[in-house]
Amino acid sequence: MYTLRDFNIDTLPINASDRAEQFQQWLAQSEIENPVYWLESTSAVQPEMNIIDTHSGKPHSFISFISNDYLGMSQHPETKRAGHEALETYGTGACASPMIGGYLNIHSNWNKNLPILQGKRQH
Repeated sequence: MYTLRDFNIDTLPINASDRAEQFQQWLAQSEIENPVYWLESTSAVQPEMNIIDTHSGKPHSFISFISNDYLGMSQHPETKRAGHEALETYGTGACASPMIGGYLNIHSNWNKNLPILQGKRQH
């Protein structure tokens, strides 16, 4: 029987493959002993969310205190429009480290404009 403490880098003097296998055994054991409770949402993570009640299966509206989207900008039409434009232009990501070609002009523009948005001078 394992605990998460058993997977500290210093506690198991075995190779990575064996460690991964033992970790998978721990996950399976944990699921039986302490099932993970997942909240399933029918909406985006935002200030107000629709969460499915695990007992009734019906969605309920809740005020969300889990989101980092404090200003609700992730669902703002202008943010979504800009996201669609970026997706069409750049695809789903830079797909490379900035050092070898993954530093896109949108990153450069962000770095240049962030101080201005914060009311600070650019260096």
